[in-house]
Amino acid sequence: MAPLGAHRARVVLAGAPGVASAPLACALRTALLTTLEGGAVTAVGLRTEAGVVAHEFVELPGVEETVSDVLLAAKQLRLHLPREGDHAVTLSLRGPRVVTSADIPEHEGLRLLTRDVRLCALGPGAQLTVVLHCRRGRGEDLAASRDPSQVPPDTLPIDALFSPVLQVHVAAGRGADALELELELETDGSITPELAVAMALGALAAEAAAPRAHEAQGNIVTSSKS
Repeated sequence: MAPLGAHRARVVLAGAPGVASAPLACALRTALLTTLEGGAVTAVGLRTEAGVVAHEFVELPGVEETVSDVLLAAKQLRLHLPREGDHAVTLSLRGPRVVTSADIPEHEGLRLLTRDVRLCALGPGAQLTVVLHCRRGRGEDLAASRDPSQVPPDTLPIDALFSPVLQVHVAAGRGADALELELELETDGSITPELAVAMALGALAAEAAAPRAHEAQGNIVTSSKS
């Protein structure tokens, strides 16, 4: 492994004989983005002096950003959450000030991993209450496909990207039978790039072993009936 920064690294893997690297590269990239657990914001509650913000087209008085801007900023947040279930973090804001993710309070084990995301800027006298609903998960949870019963009241759901792997590029060796993979990846800091690769490979190995285990169980049942 060659470190490229605080949470970036280049990892080179040597494949097993007879295993083509191109299909493995695709499977490994998918596993890195879908099987590792992380924390993300799933819904945002906004309240101005006029009341609860019910949709994205409501104006936020005295705030430079639109509702959509605030939601997009919340989508970039990555968090470490110590337990399952919904975590709600409330920010009661008054201008003039610029609000970033570093202003989000950490409590009950919740820890911000992205501290340089700008959420909004309030002018003099502007008031805004922001409630961030967060939870742990794997892969992505699209707001459009979410069960309405899972959305907290008076909030706007957003697409949640849970994977602790922020970016990953996988290059396979040349030729169909090449036995080398080169990965360059960046994590959110909750996990090292090396451990992320190891866990993704473990998930692929478990997935590959599952059909064989099911087949073996079927053979045992068949034998007992004969």
